[in-house]
Amino acid sequence: MLKQIVSLTLVVIVIAGCGVQDAEQKSRMPKQYAIEQLYNNLAVGAAGFSDDETRLLVNNNSTGIFNVYELTIADTVMHPLTASKKESFFAVQYLPASDKFIYSSDQGGNENSHLYLQRKDRVGLVGFGGFLSWLVPASGMRQLYAIIEALLTSQVVHSFALRGVDVLPPRTLPPKALVLAITPLLDNRTAAALLDLRARGYDLIVVEVSPLEMVAPSPGSSLELAYRLWRLSREALRWRYEQVGVPVVTWREDEPLAVPLEEVNAFRHLARPA
Repeated sequence: MLKQIVSLTLVVIVIAGCGVQDAEQKSRMPKQYAIEQLYNNLAVGAAGFSDDETRLLVNNNSTGIFNVYELTIADTVMHPLTASKKESFFAVQYLPASDKFIYSSDQGGNENSHLYLQRKDRVGLVGFGGFLSWLVPASGMRQLYAIIEALLTSQVVHSFALRGVDVLPPRTLPPKALVLAITPLLDNRTAAALLDLRARGYDLIVVEVSPLEMVAPSPGSSLELAYRLWRLSREALRWRYEQVGVPVVTWREDEPLAVPLEEVNAFRHLARPA
C-alpha cells in the first residue's frame, strides 16, 4: 500500500510540473519584426586573407549590389575595391605576394560567371587646394576626358582652410593605390596631407612643378639672400619626403611626364636595402 501511494505521488508531481511548463510556453510571445527590418539586411562573404594577414578580401551588398571590399583587420574598416552599379562582383582571392585580386561576375544574372583580374588600371583625380574636388578612380575614354576637363579648369585659389585627407570619400583613395602628387612644394598643409597618405601605406610619388626659374632674382639684387633661404626650405621639404621613402622628381616644361617618372625607378633602386 505504501509503495502504491509513493508511485501515485510521483506521477502527480510529474504531471503537475508539465502543466506549469506548458502554460509558460503558451504565455511567451515571439519577438516581432517590421517588414523594413527584414529588407534592411547586409549580406557579407569573405574570400581570404592577404599575404601579411592584415587585410581580408570580402564582398557585400551595402550599396544595393555586391561589390568587392578590403577589410583592414586593425580597425575593421571596409575599403571599396570595385564600384559596380549594374553587375554584382564577388571576391575570389588575392594573388600570391601581390595586392592584385581575382573576382567573379556574370552578365545580368545569367549565372554564366567569369573570372576577372583586378589591377591598377583605374585613374582618379584629387584637387587639394582652395577648392577640394575629386574624381573617383575609373578607366576608359570617358574618365580620360573627365580628367582633362578637370585639369583645364583648375586654378590657383588662396585659402586659409585646413583640410586633411579624412574628408575625402573612401572610394577616392582605394587601399594601396599609387598617388602621383603634382605640386609646386609651396604649401606645408599639402605636404602634411601627402606625408599622412604615405604613413597610411599609399605608394606616393611627388612630382615637383618648380617655380624657381620664374622668381629667380637678378644678380646683385637685395632679394638674393631671401631667395637662397627659400631654396633651402624647399630642399628641407624634399629631404622630409625622401626620409620616408617618397621620391621627389622635377617636371620641366619642355619634357613629357614620362621623363621625370623614369627617375623614380633609379631612386627606388638606390633606396632599396641590400
